Amino acid sequence: MIDRGLLLSLAAVALVVTAAVRWAPPITLPRRDFWDVAFPPLVVGVVTARLAAVALDDPGALGTIKDLLIIRSGMHFWAGVAGAVLAAGWSLRHRGSRSLLFSRMADLAPYGLWGYATYEVTCLVRDGCFGPPAAVGLRPLGLPETQFPVGVTVALVVAGLGAAVMHVASDHPRRSALLAVGGLALVRSVAAFWLPRLSAGPTRQQLESFAVALAVLLAGAGAWALNWYRSRPASSGPAIPGGLSGGEQAR
Repeated sequence: MIDRGLLLSLAAVALVVTAAVRWAPPITLPRRDFWDVAFPPLVVGVVTARLAAVALDDPGALGTIKDLLIIRSGMHFWAGVAGAVLAAGWSLRHRGSRSLLFSRMADLAPYGLWGYATYEVTCLVRDGCFGPPAAVGLRPLGLPETQFPVGVTVALVVAGLGAAVMHVASDHPRRSALLAVGGLALVRSVAAFWLPRLSAGPTRQQLESFAVALAVLLAGAGAWALNWYRSRPASSGPAIPGGLSGGEQAR
């Protein structure tokens, strides 16, 4: 059975990202080469996300191609992100462009965020946009009450995050790469509070998103501390009574 909602979602993602490339072209590669560069990491990310989900939830399905192809039955989001990033990094390293890694990641990140935002908002054409019960909202298919559409809200926030990342990317590629990953992790961890779950505690996906956000925060703080330490003015020698340094007293 063909999942029309999923096909429409993927088609919408491709159209939005293609339009975004035409509207705001990348900096580190020609516009016509965008999909040639972005598509292989995307495929690696999808395959990694599916394999990780199956390995964690249903290891017996690893030997069944038919079960592996049903991506709607589970995708491990952060494993997919890690797979896509590593694939893009390996491609640059293989070409001898290791120094361009952060610039390229920062350049591609806004389009990835806009693609993800598009997928979130297309909950409207899939099973419905879930969330907490609300007087004003949308009613997912098969449910009797309206719910606040968390997916639509996430899409708007992530789209704004993509614009912010693009604004920072040209001057501060490392910061923009951290902003993209950390911002997305924070959005996903917060949004999970209002999504349906089986238990009262945090879900595995929520804990993973929080862990990623915390790791990015610590990495950013460490980078800032290192830059501050390196930029300190060099001391000319120990101070001695009379206000002169050791070097000045010797003269």
